[in-house]
Amino acid sequence: MPRHFSRILRTGNNMSAQAIRYLIVGGLVFAFDFGVFTGLLLINAHWLFAANIAGKIAGALLGFFLHRHFTFSWQKRQSGLTQFLSYGAVLLLNLMISSGLVYLFVISMNIEAVIGRLLSDIITIFLAFILSRNLVFSRDVQDAK
Repeated sequence: MPRHFSRILRTGNNMSAQAIRYLIVGGLVFAFDFGVFTGLLLINAHWLFAANIAGKIAGALLGFFLHRHFTFSWQKRQSGLTQFLSYGAVLLLNLMISSGLVYLFVISMNIEAVIGRLLSDIITIFLAFILSRNLVFSRDVQDAK
């Protein structure tokens, strides 16, 4: 692995280093989330919103731990409880936006459920990165000095 890339994965706290780590972790989280979503839809196609919410919650639980320890692994950080509560607030916002977009794409626009969910995820993943970086895993005031 090239030295520069290896350093970014380990220690870089600038926006581009975090974005790379976020994409790696996000890919794992997305696969898990989407797997739960599609698995539940295969069981019952009428579980669209339940499958969406279950996938988002399952992915968020995995994502919290991976993002806390890999993506946004600041040397000094807020308490785990503070970050977990903030992450929960971001998840709640993400669930509302995602469900609204799934409704828009799948129900209103009559797009296939899997495609509608993918379109929804494109929007919510970007939003979640910005909120996670700036609210959930933000640097402590001491770190910014």
